[in-house]
Amino acid sequence: MEEFPRKLTAYLDTLDEKKRDEKTRLFQSLVEKAQSNKFQSPRFWAMRQILSGRSLEQIKRNIKKKNYSESG
Repeated sequence: MEEFPRKLTAYLDTLDEKKRDEKTRLFQSLVEKAQSNKFQSPRFWAMRQILSGRSLEQIKRNIKKKNYSESG
């Protein structure tokens, strides 16, 4: 398994096991989405989304907004 950024690891350590697994899967999914959308720093971007506590809907809107602003 790939190593997580230190800030994310510190955050995950504060969660119970169920939430930790959920956030871990979300991080991995977001990294893949960020890479497929050619974001500049996919791991950093994904970590920021999780640490900020954004909902999945907010994250999807951010991806659309970022793609729109880069293409326009």
